[in-house]
Amino acid sequence: PASVAFTGPHLGSHIAYGSEGPRRRLSKGSVSLLTWCLNVSAATVAWQVLEDAAVENVDAIALQEVKLDAEEPKAFGSRADSLGYACFATRAKSRTKDDKEQGGTVFLVSKLYKSRIETKIVNNGGQATLVWVNGTLFGSCYAAHDSERLDFLQDLNTYVYAMDSQTMFHLMGDWNDEPDESPLAAALESAGGRVQATGAPTRWEGRRCIDYVIAHAEKELANLREECAAYSDRKLLCWESPIRGEPRERWRLKKTTSYAPPSGCDVQRDVKPATNREQLGENIRQLCGQLEAAFKIAFANCSEDGKVPRGSPAKGSGPAFERIPEASAKADPLDECFETRVWRNNLGRLKELARLEADEDQTAAKSNARQVLADKLARAKKVDLARPRPYEVARVETLLESLRKDKLSTKISKWVKRFNPVSLLHIAGWTCAKDIGEVLRVLVTHWRKVWHRSGPDLGNLHQLLEKVLGPKRKQQKWAHVSATELAKEAKKQAGAAASVDGWSGDEVVSFSIEMWEAIAAMFRDCERLGLAPEDLANARQAHMPKEGKDVRETDGALHAAAMRPIAVLSALWRVWGRARLRNSDTAEWLESWLRPEICGGRRNVDALSSVIQLLEAACDNKFIVTFYYSLAFDFTSPKLAAEIFEWLGMPIGAENLILSVWESQRRVLQYAGEANTNPEEVKTSLPQGDPWSLIAMAVVLLLPLLDLRRGPETTDIMLYVDDRAWASTNASDCMNFGRKWKDWSSRLGLKENEAKEKYYRQNYALAIEEFAKVGAPPKTISGAPALLGVELAPETGRPFTDKEKKKLDQAALVARKARSLFSTCLSPPSNCCCQSSPLRIAAAKAVPKAAYGWLCEAPTEQMLAKVEDAIARAGPNPAMGDRDLKKLFRGHSASPYFMAGQQVLMAAWRRAKRSKSLPGIWRDVGWVHTLCTFLQKIGIIDLDPSSEDFDQTSGAVGHNTREAWRQTLFERWLARTDARIDSRQCQASAYNEQRCTLTRKLVANDTHRFAVVTGASVSPQKFEHMVWKCEASGKPPELAAPTDLLQRRLGWASTARTRAYNFAVLDWMAEVRQRILEERYEHMSSAPKAKRTQAVMSSSKKSKLSTLAKKRKICEVLNGCPPLKKYRRSTAAAVPSGVVLTSWSRSLSTFPLYGLITAVIINGKMDAATYSAYSGYAHLGAGLTVGMSSLAAGLAIGIVGDAGVRANAQQPRLFVGMILILIFAEALGLYGLIVGLVVASTAEGKGKGLYSPYN
Repeated sequence: PASVAFTGPHLGSHIAYGSEGPRRRLSKGSVSLLTWCLNVSAATVAWQVLEDAAVENVDAIALQEVKLDAEEPKAFGSRADSLGYACFATRAKSRTKDDKEQGGTVFLVSKLYKSRIETKIVNNGGQATLVWVNGTLFGSCYAAHDSERLDFLQDLNTYVYAMDSQTMFHLMGDWNDEPDESPLAAALESAGGRVQATGAPTRWEGRRCIDYVIAHAEKELANLREECAAYSDRKLLCWESPIRGEPRERWRLKKTTSYAPPSGCDVQRDVKPATNREQLGENIRQLCGQLEAAFKIAFANCSEDGKVPRGSPAKGSGPAFERIPEASAKADPLDECFETRVWRNNLGRLKELARLEADEDQTAAKSNARQVLADKLARAKKVDLARPRPYEVARVETLLESLRKDKLSTKISKWVKRFNPVSLLHIAGWTCAKDIGEVLRVLVTHWRKVWHRSGPDLGNLHQLLEKVLGPKRKQQKWAHVSATELAKEAKKQAGAAASVDGWSGDEVVSFSIEMWEAIAAMFRDCERLGLAPEDLANARQAHMPKEGKDVRETDGALHAAAMRPIAVLSALWRVWGRARLRNSDTAEWLESWLRPEICGGRRNVDALSSVIQLLEAACDNKFIVTFYYSLAFDFTSPKLAAEIFEWLGMPIGAENLILSVWESQRRVLQYAGEANTNPEEVKTSLPQGDPWSLIAMAVVLLLPLLDLRRGPETTDIMLYVDDRAWASTNASDCMNFGRKWKDWSSRLGLKENEAKEKYYRQNYALAIEEFAKVGAPPKTISGAPALLGVELAPETGRPFTDKEKKKLDQAALVARKARSLFSTCLSPPSNCCCQSSPLRIAAAKAVPKAAYGWLCEAPTEQMLAKVEDAIARAGPNPAMGDRDLKKLFRGHSASPYFMAGQQVLMAAWRRAKRSKSLPGIWRDVGWVHTLCTFLQKIGIIDLDPSSEDFDQTSGAVGHNTREAWRQTLFERWLARTDARIDSRQCQASAYNEQRCTLTRKLVANDTHRFAVVTGASVSPQKFEHMVWKCEASGKPPELAAPTDLLQRRLGWASTARTRAYNFAVLDWMAEVRQRILEERYEHMSSAPKAKRTQAVMSSSKKSKLSTLAKKRKICEVLNGCPPLKKYRRSTAAAVPSGVVLTSWSRSLSTFPLYGLITAVIINGKMDAATYSAYSGYAHLGAGLTVGMSSLAAGLAIGIVGDAGVRANAQQPRLFVGMILILIFAEALGLYGLIVGLVVASTAEGKGKGLYSPYN
């Protein structure tokens, strides 16, 4: 029967949760769901099953062939929601006239469980609804009686295979195959799936078992049975599905409210002096409360409703966490369709790449396909994995996984193995993590091993310090840090990230001086007691992947040690630490013990000036060795650093204050937005984000440095934080020096990174021979080692390394990304204030990456061309503008070539300032040649550090260099030998610094202004009339034509500000250009000045011109000059344009004649009695040849004619050349006609005798 009345007692009793229905409370110990599965075959039965399941306290219901009408799913879901179920329905494709469906699946689950849709699979072969329930995947599936059923099963198999091997799944429903016949059951056996069925026929009067469950679960399905209740022709299956009762909860740090800067706020400073750490903690919490109250007042004054957001934790408090909400059960259908297209296209590209792999001759195509697919996959991987994804994702990932397991080691398999998400982490011997929760657990396990290690032996530390550093110094007395010093350092915290206490860098910047006075008083108490409040020791540790780290080949996982840990302490502590370091007393104490070899953590000492010393040694043919530490800050003992601080005379209060923070750290580990809710206590590692950590690293390495300096070896040593390098005249001294360094490292508890050791000499062959004699590993001997991002290869004319080329490629990529920013701005270009923002971002991100490190060899302008081109496209870049003027007005910060040279110059200046002497081989070292090459490009012929001009401040040196670069660009523009009329008109102009600066400010945010001042405004021929002489242009009456050439032609602002309209000149010229563009592109006529422009352009409609004159007038508008009323061109200029247009039209009129001639000839040679197949194909080929060649000629003439009219409007001398190009373009059609006639005329003779006689 189609439906039978149902009575509850036939199913027995399910009393695990009482009898309160599906709204009952879920106990923590429950690990199973009471599940029903039924093919209802009718929509009315689905409604009845829903009502009865609610009465029987059923947890999950899987229905197949529901056949709901188009409007029923919404009502069905609403009823299920009222009964306490979450409803997930998948409609089938309609096949009948009454819009009934032959299929469709529904899965309902009690709302007591966390559930969300995973995906829906719909095709003619079946439907499936896959839903996550407490970390277990449930699927209601229906395989139709259709030949396309195998496609549906293949899609479902692909999706399941793409999941983690530990994922529990229950796929249930009507399969229309018995278990031993099902291809899906056989395929899922390797994935852990097993068929679980009753073994009895699942139809009331049938003989086959076609309804069953394919499950991969930790436990067997409990009490699987067939119930006697008859709803349809199928039997009702019932069982208890095991699930994970307590799914993993995702947490993140709870953010505090971000306030507006206060103005004129008072802070009540009634805090009592503290005597212990508890009182210090109470004082800082009270102080933070007062600071936040001041912010709230300012926020309320600025907000419209005067209300302050609530619910966020207080500023200065400890870490607070909040759960990350689960993804919504209802996916946006538009997003799903978009993601489906993205992944389906990626699958097609991957298959195409696999096909090309089999063809060895397609080298270029394979390389291009790999690059395109890598870019597409990188974008597609950014899709939020918590959101529902279509099953095409699984198909792509399955194919990628099969290629990774390819044992043939093909190029495509090697490429795929390199493409892996960085979120897969592992520890040696462990399997890789599959989600963020596992990643956090891996990170916690890794860092616990580092933090709970056995530290250095400090038993005889005082004897060691006395031996190396001498007698213990007298304790110094430092002045307290003032509020002014704190406020000064706080200005540098703009944009800095906030720690767990909630104070961000932008909020700290806005503190008033009254606030800083209260903070300074609090820190005075901290220094007096030598203690820090516990809240200042709270930190969050973010993780960033290190560049150049390889992934594990077996599963593509990245080792946890390859993540760079950044400990973010409180912004208040960072400000005080920097102010304490900048204090005059502290600076004097630092200079008393910092050796010249120590470069890190010192003022006016950068990486390039530090490397110069080693480059001089390399040019002296010395042997050079570079050593690196692994996790240097994490393996450095804070207690050891504090003991050395005290020995060197640091005040005991400041030393104990810093140590109290370092030894009571409570770090919250973060990765990809999630956080570990149990902060880790850290006492044995330096926080890498602390300003005093650099000084601690320097003071610890001071011990081996002083001890090794007493040895017999004569070496040049350079220490930059934890990077060490030294040079000697022989290889044995370098090796002995290195062995002593390693001995000291083990004594101090530091870990050497032996994989990054490098041994170098300029003569590579001699370096291999000499270092091999003293026992250096052969793999560590390098011809061009890198130190602090600089390739140590000072020979002139050497080829550029792969790292240097890769650096430029990455910089160009960053600039291209910056170009896409602010692309959604809807303001007109002339009114948009964000036009220069992408350019500023490109200059701030891409230029430093491309400009750093060119100390040994100056890059060619061709190498930097792709970076400069990408940066230029990020801002205004008119095609007709002069390239030198465009560089000048973009500024020096957007020129990677100039910034690279200025960095080398400033490094040389700092080197000369610090050493108080010049290098002895100033004219011979490689880096000096590099510097001279850079400077010669900007007009500086020679560089003499002994001159008085070199002894300037860094600001003066930088300013003079920039002005030399600008003047060189200006003079290069004037010296143009091409046909640019604007440069020839301004030959008498001279470079003026103030004028250039003023103009650069005026064009910073305006595209039209930028185009005008770079010479890309209008055609030079029509410029004078359009801007200054046309009476119908609507020019302001008080605006007269400037007498200054630069301002008259390019709109450059004059420095003689005697008349106010000097600044209006550029605005007027930009308006003229805007009118031209609005006339050129009619869709831009909605701009604010459209009505005025239409009035100016209306004269063209009133004039009675011939057809040729109208065409010519349109061409004039499109090529630079609007047809203003009283502007008449000379006859000499008018004739060439008309001839070009006439020649264009006459050339196009001959091609139909070619086709007519060919058709007549072919028709005359067609004889039905003797016409062979050969003749027919020959005539067809002749006709296609003539037609296609005529089409190609027409396209060529169209393109050349358009360019010819544009070129003739700007440069009349190009008339003859354009006519010749048109003639040759027309010859393409003539050649096709000749070939077609030859083929058509010879077809009859060659096809003779090949025909069959008619019956």
